Amino acid sequence: MAIVSLVDISKTYKMGQSEVHALQNVSLKIDKGEFLAVAGSSGSGKTTMLNMIGCLDYPDSGKVCVDGADVTLLKPNQLARLRNRKIGFIFQSFNLIPVLNVYENIELPLLLSTKTAKEREKLILKFIDAVGLGEHIHHKPDELSGGQRQRVAIARALTTEPDLVLADEPTANLDSKTGMTIIDLMLELNQHFGTTFIFSTHDSKVLEHASRVVNLEDGRIINQLEEVTG
Repeated sequence: MAIVSLVDISKTYKMGQSEVHALQNVSLKIDKGEFLAVAGSSGSGKTTMLNMIGCLDYPDSGKVCVDGADVTLLKPNQLARLRNRKIGFIFQSFNLIPVLNVYENIELPLLLSTKTAKEREKLILKFIDAVGLGEHIHHKPDELSGGQRQRVAIARALTTEPDLVLADEPTANLDSKTGMTIIDLMLELNQHFGTTFIFSTHDSKVLEHASRVVNLEDGRIINQLEEVTG
């Protein structure tokens, strides 16, 4: 069953006097539980596609459906609820709050929920353990390595137990060894929890771990490679 469906979506941005066609008539279906990579060079449309799926931007034309809901018809407050309940985000720059420790950073998205403090604690500890940060629970970001910070970001994305996690260049700011460790961790969590992962990358080593690779060029899908993992 498709958790994401893009139907003939296009997006154009104005840059001064010129126009950038970020996406051009893109159609794509992504099934629940996939570990899908969106590949392409800088400017190919990877981030724009993830922003559409993550309900952070609207297409100029076409339809975006997430878990059966046509997000192009939703109002801003409805989109915010959908993002908080259904979608987790992992950013290449980590986006952690410097003054908060590991536990507090992971707790942030749960503060928008109706869960009690005890319910929040149970979820936070569950995913701190899942990403192997139990010994660093009280550490602040500047006391952690790059790989550890990305683990915090992954736990934060998973703590709302979303159906879908979007990761924009999750290994871009990491050395190659740490980057592969992070991808292995994401794959393990995908298989253990059944969470759908969609990540953008241009790293060929990372692409080898995807169940499917969608290649973008100049805002268009040029090909798709199935069952890359092996």
